[in-house]
Amino acid sequence: MLMGMGGRDERPSFSTAVDDRFIAEQLLPTAVRVFPPLERAGVASTWCGLYEMTPDRHPIVGPSPIAGLYLANGFSGHGFQHAPIVGKLLAELIVGGRAWTLDIDDLSLERFARGRLTSERHVV
Repeated sequence: MLMGMGGRDERPSFSTAVDDRFIAEQLLPTAVRVFPPLERAGVASTWCGLYEMTPDRHPIVGPSPIAGLYLANGFSGHGFQHAPIVGKLLAELIVGGRAWTLDIDDLSLERFARGRLTSERHVV
């Protein structure tokens, strides 16, 4: 087991098998509690995918050690909502040599080698 940033125990896995027990015992009861009309709905299908995570649970945005290769990964399922600003920041970085709309230094790949992991301060 690994201890995650939020103090949660985590088991590394690359399994894409659907956990029907989790769906029946945890996911569906929670969904119905949040939105009661779901109780009348059925489950049409299930799927399971990998959830990419960096050690500090924050994305990597910026240049890689390979010249001309830029990284924008590790969004842990949030990439779609972050895509517009990340595209803008990468464009600024590639064209202008730095991102000026936002400071992205804390999202660099080098933060792991420097031991400067980014902590999440606004988790509910």
